[in-house]
Amino acid sequence: MALRRSGLCRLFLVLLTTSQWTALVQGKEVCYNNLGCFSNDPPFDNADGALPESPKEMGVKHHVYSRQNQLTPVSITSDDPESVSKATTLDPTRPLKVITHGFSDSISVEWMQTLKDEILKVDDANVYLVGWSNGAKAPFYYQAVSNLRVVAAEVKAILTQFVAQGLRLDDVHVMGMSLGAHLVGEVGRLTAGQIGRITGMDPASPGFEGLNVDVRLDKSDAKFVDVIHTDGEKGGADDGVWNKLAGGGFGSFLPSGHVDIYVNGGQDQPGCNDGIVGLVQSWLGWRKKRGLAALAGKVSCSHGRICSLFIESVSSPCSFTAYPCDSYAKFKAGQCLDCSGGGCNVMGYHSNATAGRGKLYLNTFGKKPFCGYHYSVALTPFSDAKGTLKVAVGGQRTRTDLVNLTPEAVDIEKDSPVRGLVLGHADVGPVTSLDVRYERYGWFDERQVTMSRAEVKSGVTGKGYAYCSGPTTVPNKVTKTITGLRARSC
Repeated sequence: MALRRSGLCRLFLVLLTTSQWTALVQGKEVCYNNLGCFSNDPPFDNADGALPESPKEMGVKHHVYSRQNQLTPVSITSDDPESVSKATTLDPTRPLKVITHGFSDSISVEWMQTLKDEILKVDDANVYLVGWSNGAKAPFYYQAVSNLRVVAAEVKAILTQFVAQGLRLDDVHVMGMSLGAHLVGEVGRLTAGQIGRITGMDPASPGFEGLNVDVRLDKSDAKFVDVIHTDGEKGGADDGVWNKLAGGGFGSFLPSGHVDIYVNGGQDQPGCNDGIVGLVQSWLGWRKKRGLAALAGKVSCSHGRICSLFIESVSSPCSFTAYPCDSYAKFKAGQCLDCSGGGCNVMGYHSNATAGRGKLYLNTFGKKPFCGYHYSVALTPFSDAKGTLKVAVGGQRTRTDLVNLTPEAVDIEKDSPVRGLVLGHADVGPVTSLDVRYERYGWFDERQVTMSRAEVKSGVTGKGYAYCSGPTTVPNKVTKTITGLRARSC
């Protein structure tokens, strides 16, 4: 498909030249009233020379909601040190949940409003939304990288007001998406790491990946920092906005918290087409929607998926359990469903209630509800064959859908287990059976597949179940139910 210069190519040129425009800003330092001065000296040379704009230019908004004013916010300002104390409808001693957006979004973006409402359903808290839409507007990405420092300074000043009215910093939870994740990290740095919790929702990569901890989110920024990865690029290279547009990977892949949770491996989310594929698919509908921001949402579907995941985690009966593992390859092979010793955690809003630390993994579905229950499956062949295998785990309560154990045709070798991970929409309960479907590769291969053992491990309970009663044959394109699985190993 030819790309006209007046359309899609113009978008490319705008993004390519953005860093050149921001680099033309003259001077080394700017100062803003009570917020202090901001230079572009190292380590704050990560914005192509751009100096931060003023709060007024950025249109910064500070809106606080509670159960008593869930629809109409109280507006707070950093200019007036009595702003919080004058807000007589607020109880400033309640736990404070701070939420901010990233590039090309605003305080009215749907996910922030929805997250606010979900939090107020489960917690009697103050929910403080931070908007800086003019400072985060497309296509000026590196200007936004610089601007977030001033917004963070304003948030820090307002937190100081809350603390003066009786709030404990231990009761503060600050959440930021994309660029907003580094903004909240800067808030943490300005408060000397004394905030109770920071959540980084797929922190942005360009301008931050692998750089000095003073300019990016880091576990030193709060007493507990949990980071969720959905759109990273393995290797952790900061190769700029243009390459991220072309290939995806807007989010950071490197670990930066006490807990780093990699959803579906932390790179590509099911149901998403990122990068150029997503760009071309969304181009025709772009002008009928919301302009550049809507287009960017399509290009970075995996990046934006974090918002839906985090919102669902607030009140979902499914816990989004994440498991410690050496690699995503081992996790996909079903080798890491072990929570013994408190090694697991949960992705999302309730992550601070569990003990697991380090790098953890979980899989999700490609649409709502995203959360699922993990089961590992290992089939040991009694004969050689080549083809694909699908399985469904059955239990005393229900069964999973039939899903691919092998994503493509593989050589099935005698006594060499075929392993994989199955995700179910519900906890099936104690495992009793396993459906197996085999489809051979090629017209001339008439072999059937015979299994000598079938083993299943529940990620819910950690218990293992096995069929060890000898060979059972699965004909081509037939779904065979193996019964008699028991809580044991072969």
